[in-house]
Amino acid sequence: MVSKPKNMKLNESSVHYADIQVFTKSRERSAEEVKNLQSQNATEYATLNFPRAHLKYDNKNGTLV
Repeated sequence: MVSKPKNMKLNESSVHYADIQVFTKSRERSAEEVKNLQSQNATEYATLNFPRAHLKYDNKNGTLV
């Protein structure tokens, strides 16, 4: 927000916001550099396999054990 003169009251309708993005010209990169940058920013996925539990019904307590 720009500073205002002291005698001026702040009116909400006079406040403006902006989404500012700064772009710079990127330098040329070799294929190896691009591949390295992509691997650094890559999302990694994993599959977890948990062993299945062998549940048995306990007639005495009426629960799975």
